[in-house]
Parts: sequence; C-alpha cells; structure tokens
Amino acid sequence: MTGQEKETGAWAAGLRLGYLPYPNLMTFVSGGWTEARFGAVNFSTNAVPSVATPFSLPATTYSGGFIGGGYEYRLPWFQSLTWKTEYRFNFYRAQDVDYLPLAATGTATHMEKDVQTVTTSLVWRFNFGGPVVARY
Repeated sequence: MTGQEKETGAWAAGLRLGYLPYPNLMTFVSGGWTEARFGAVNFSTNAVPSVATPFSLPATTYSGGFIGGGYEYRLPWFQSLTWKTEYRFNFYRAQDVDYLPLAATGTATHMEKDVQTVTTSLVWRFNFGGPVVARY
C-alpha cells in the first residue's frame, strides 16, 4: 500500500541567540517548542493502475522541539532591509496512530516525524524615528 501525507499547519515559539562578527552580519542559533498538524493519509495499492483501499490514517497533531541556526545580513545601501537565511530541524514526539476503519481493533502504526527546512527572506525593519524617549 502507498499513501501521501502533507503538513497542513505549524507554529513555533522559541529563542534566538546571536553574535555579531561584523557590524552588518549577525549569526545565530535558535531553539524552542513547535507543533505541527499533518493531514489524513488515504492508502491505495501499488499495482498499476492504483486502486483505492478502505484504509486510512486520520489527521494528527504532533508536538516537539526545534533547533536551528543561520545569519541575518543588513544591506549596507538600505539600513532597514536585511537578508535572513535559516536552517531549522523540527523533531516531534512519536505517536501510535490507529488505522481507520480498524481503530476498534487496536490496529495502529508507529509514526515518528522530523521536518527540516531552509528559509531565506528579505526582512523590512520598521523604525519610526528611533527609540521612544520619555520627556518631562
């Protein structure tokens, strides 16, 4: 049998610790907590042509942690614009997920999830006239 699973949503909360080796370049490591939702899996046969089976796995939410690192470079010709690239490894707690329609029989599969991502982006930093200063 074969089936495809897709991540349908995720969130993360964590910290970033950085170092400035040069005035316009910050390197950093990050880590924290994450959660992701994976959609349902509908199975079909491996034969040609593929035939749908009655078996499936329900959509499932996994929680775990993440660790990563990257850099953020402030563009010298436009100080409010930075270029950021980050690698992140998300690891989730394993779960036993019941096959449908066999859930009442205790038939399950052991699912272990890891997700690796590399992102790069241009970031605009809003700075409306500098820091706020209280005056009396």
